[in-house]
Amino acid sequence: IATAITGAGKCLASRITGRADRHPDDAVGLRVNPTAPLSLFVGEPLLREPDLQHLTAHVAATVALLRPELALAVLLSPEALTAVLEAALTFGDASYVCRIDPKLLKAEQKRLGKALSPQGKVALSRLASNVLRTSARANLTAAYFDAVRHTTSRAALLMTGDFAAVKARALPMHSSRAELFVRELAVFAVGGELHTLRVQTGSQLSGK
Repeated sequence: IATAITGAGKCLASRITGRADRHPDDAVGLRVNPTAPLSLFVGEPLLREPDLQHLTAHVAATVALLRPELALAVLLSPEALTAVLEAALTFGDASYVCRIDPKLLKAEQKRLGKALSPQGKVALSRLASNVLRTSARANLTAAYFDAVRHTTSRAALLMTGDFAAVKARALPMHSSRAELFVRELAVFAVGGELHTLRVQTGSQLSGK
C-alpha cells in the first residue's frame, strides 16, 4: 500500500512540476512507523533488493522492532527515552536525584503512574531499586539502544544464517563500538546461543 501511495505521489508531482521530486522515503526499504498500533512502511528498494540474504536480514531485523520491549527505539528519541528512564528510577527511590528538568520529570512520573497497574508499579519499583544499586545506570539510554541493535541483529542472524549479511547492515565499521558489536555477534553465532535459539524455535538449518 505504501509503495502504491509513493508511486501515486510521484505521478502527481511529475504532472504538476514536470519532474518527480526526490523524497526522503525514496531510499527506505522497510521501516517501522511510530503509529498506534505500530505499522510498517514498505518502500520500493525492498522490492528491488536482489540479494535474498540481505533482504531476509533487513526484514527480520526491522520486524523485530515491533516487539513491545524494543518498540521504544522507534517511538522515542534518545532524549525522550532518557526522561522516561529517569522518571522510572524514582519509583525505586523517591530520593533519587534526577538529571533532567524537574518539570519534565514530573510529567513523566505522572504519565508512568497512570499507565502502570498496581502490580506494574511494584515490579518497576523492584527493578529500579536493583538498577540504582549498580553503576550501569549512568548509561541506561545507550545500553538500551545497544540492546535493541543486538536483538534485531540476532533476529536477522536467526533467519538468515548468514553472518556477512547481518554484519553488513549492523554498523559502520569505523569505530571501536562497532568492532565490539561485531565480536559479540560472532560469539552469539558460534558460542552455542544461536544453535539453542534455533532448536527452541524449530528453525535449525538442515545439515548444520
